[in-house]
Amino acid sequence: MARKNRDRDPEVYHHVFASTANSLLTLIDYEKVAPIIAGIIARYQTIFGIEIFAYTFLGNHFHLLVNTEYENLDEFMENVMREISKRVNKLYDVKGGFWSSRYKDEVIEDDNGALNCMLYIITNPVKHELTDSSSEWKGLNSLNQILSGEKCKTYFSLRGNRKIATVLEYDLKISYLPQFEKFTVEERAKTLNEMITEREKELKKSWIHPEASPKISNKQFGDSVGIKKKRDVQYFSKSKHAIERRQQLKDRENSYSTASRKCRMGSKSIKFPLFTYLPPLHRRPRIKSFVWAI
Repeated sequence: MARKNRDRDPEVYHHVFASTANSLLTLIDYEKVAPIIAGIIARYQTIFGIEIFAYTFLGNHFHLLVNTEYENLDEFMENVMREISKRVNKLYDVKGGFWSSRYKDEVIEDDNGALNCMLYIITNPVKHELTDSSSEWKGLNSLNQILSGEKCKTYFSLRGNRKIATVLEYDLKISYLPQFEKFTVEERAKTLNEMITEREKELKKSWIHPEASPKISNKQFGDSVGIKKKRDVQYFSKSKHAIERRQQLKDRENSYSTASRKCRMGSKSIKFPLFTYLPPLHRRPRIKSFVWAI
C-alpha cells in the first residue's frame, strides 16, 4: 500500500511524532540526551524558519506541534531525526537503525484543535503514568518555556573533518497560539496552568495502576501487563468544516495519484495539486541518455 502524500498547506498546524526502533528507551538518559536534542531542534528551527508551539521527548518517542510558512516540514524533520540518531548512537557507541519508521504527521485545521493538541503534548508524561505533574518531568518539555515566555539557549557542536569542534549557539524559540498572543506572561501562565491541571486530573482517572507512584519503565506507550489503552482522540474536530476539509484532502490525494502516474508514463503537461510534493527525480522517465557532467 502506498504511503499517504504529505500535506504542505502552510495554513494548518502539524502534530509530528516518531518512536525509536522496537520502542527502546534510547532517549531516557535525559541529562545527556536533552541538551543534544534541544541544540538540534534549535539549529534547524533557525535554518528552516519553523514555528514550534509545543514539544515533549520521552524515553522512546517524541511529539512536536509546528507550523511552517515555507512548506519545508519534511526537510526540517529529515535533518532533526538524522542528527538525533547520529549523535545519540555516537553517545552510546552503537550502530544500526534508530527510528522505527519515518515520522507521522497529523494535520490540525483550527486554533482550538491546536490548543487541545498542545495540552496533549505537554501532559504526555502524565498520560503515560511517568510523573504526577508535567512540570516535574525531567526530560525535554516545552511547558516551562511556554509559561515563562523565555528563549531556551542551546548549543550545537559542528566538527566535520576538524579535530576541534566548533560550538554554535542557537535560541530554541516557542511561538504562541493566537488565543494567547495578546495575553501578558502572567495571564498566559495562569490560564494554561488551569487548563493543564484540569487535563492532568482527567488523565489520572484512566491510569491503569493509580495506586503506584509514577516511575520510568519500559511501558512508555501506555502498555501494561498486555493491556493497551485505546488511543485518545484529543484534538480532531467533527465540525462541518473539518469534514469538508478531510474530503478536500482525499480529493487532493486522488488528483496527485493521477498526476504522478501520468508523470511516470512520460507526460510533460502535468498539473500537480497545491501543497503536494513532486515525485522524486529518480522516478521520472529519462528523456535523454545519461551523460556525466564534466
